[in-house]
Amino acid sequence: MITQEILNEYFGTTWNAAAEDWECTGLALLDIIPMDAKILDVGCGYNIFKEHFTNIIGIDPANDNADVVTTIEDYETDKKFDVALLLGSINFGSKEKITNQVEKIVSLMEDESEIIWRCNPGYYDHDNDECHILDFYPWTFNEMEEFAKSFNYNIVTMKMEKHLDHGRERLFSHWKK
Repeated sequence: MITQEILNEYFGTTWNAAAEDWECTGLALLDIIPMDAKILDVGCGYNIFKEHFTNIIGIDPANDNADVVTTIEDYETDKKFDVALLLGSINFGSKEKITNQVEKIVSLMEDESEIIWRCNPGYYDHDNDECHILDFYPWTFNEMEEFAKSFNYNIVTMKMEKHLDHGRERLFSHWKK
């Protein structure tokens, strides 16, 4: 079982992502998210969207560039958000853990809201030898549909998206309520 400490070590020291270079969930998000949206970026990493949106809070347990250095489970706020970005962050552990994380995120959302996902469907294809220590949740289209339905969201778009530089694929899903 993977611990938060292992994840923090990996993503704090080993991982180096070019998050802006995804065809759907990179800088393309600037074209689909309203500039005045209240955004929660879960697992924001280097917080690359901070320079583009004025109402964004980036949380990350392993990166000091986050606005709040914490896990989604420990994040506390009275704010409600219009959009949640889950770009590679809700990917690790059991279905129970993932369900609890999504439940927490949904509790932070406005009644009418969007959740934008990029999920690793269990590919151990990072550009380093330590990737094997991660416990990727095996996301599938069916699993994503089940989650969206169970949290009363509709899926607007779902497909495999490619990284523009290295060609890796991830599951992209855009939920709306």
